[in-house]
Amino acid sequence: MKIAFICGSLEPGKDGVGDYTRKLAEELCKKGHECLAIALNDKFIKQCADFKDSTLNLTLTRIPFTFPEKERLKILEAVVYAFEADWISLQFVSFSFQPKGIISTPFIRVFKKISGDIKCHIMFHEIWVGIEQKAHLKHILWGRIQKARIVSLMKSVKFLLITTSNRLYYLKLSQVGIKPFILRLFSNIPIIKSTKVSLKPTSEVLIVFGGIHHGAPIEDFAKEVSDFSKKSGRAFELIIAGRSGSEQVKWQAAWERYQMPVKISGEIEESGISELLQSSTIGISTTPINLADKSGAVAAMRLHQLPIISVARDWLPRGHSVNNAIAPDDIFDYRGGNFETIYSNLQTSLGNNSVEEISKILIESMEETIWPV
Repeated sequence: MKIAFICGSLEPGKDGVGDYTRKLAEELCKKGHECLAIALNDKFIKQCADFKDSTLNLTLTRIPFTFPEKERLKILEAVVYAFEADWISLQFVSFSFQPKGIISTPFIRVFKKISGDIKCHIMFHEIWVGIEQKAHLKHILWGRIQKARIVSLMKSVKFLLITTSNRLYYLKLSQVGIKPFILRLFSNIPIIKSTKVSLKPTSEVLIVFGGIHHGAPIEDFAKEVSDFSKKSGRAFELIIAGRSGSEQVKWQAAWERYQMPVKISGEIEESGISELLQSSTIGISTTPINLADKSGAVAAMRLHQLPIISVARDWLPRGHSVNNAIAPDDIFDYRGGNFETIYSNLQTSLGNNSVEEISKILIESMEETIWPV
């Protein structure tokens, strides 16, 4: 099968969806398919760039954002038809294609034309802004425009396969007549076997990696962990790994305030992250639990079979008063006073979210999809 993936950027390590797209395409090539990955609005190059990996049967085409949209879409159309794709897979983040995340009429028109000749899939990595209960009026109105353009896209283009990564987006899309199925994110951090990884430590090693989101109740959490440590005699260590951002200082200070050890790894390679995950016993997510399924850090923790605790700010979508219907089943939601209960019920995440498994599910779905009569 020949599959053309379309995303915003393909600069390695600079765009999460771009990294996802590249890894997915590479895995499908290993399975015997031929893939093309197109960056339609790449901010990291000044001229069109093409790369052919003959060993993988993978072609990368990067179109710079400095080109006018009309020209970028013309190049996209030409490249897709020259490739003679069986499927187009649009990896959708509205801000990847337009600065304000408002899909243009020319964008819709080109995909409408393509979908008349080639089977089309869309993966919703993001939807529209302003869905949070505490959203400002500006974002609510902005989101309404984005939503209207997404609905227009979906009505105009014959997407035969629609997916998203989480229950919240599934619900929001369903409310506007778009019916996706959930395709879990695979981990961008593969399990890399290493002789450096020892047996699981006698103490508990908690790990948080990637960007730490603001508003997490780290002071309360650290105090509860410390109190439980004294009560149980169990030691707790914290590892802060990767590019954590400005919140790292707060986390480190809170942990050290209760005389618990902290290790700061800084930005490291994939193999180093995998080693740290394999050496840890509990994963900590700072992404609001209702959005945790779209977190790359959570996907990596799942693959490395860590139980996961969400230590994050309150975040509820408008129209919902509880998390029950949309929060992941395999993540424990920390609330002040419940750490001991969580700890006594910890269990690892269920299911296989490796790129091998997720790509298999996607390709099987494509193979089962036929043109409507």
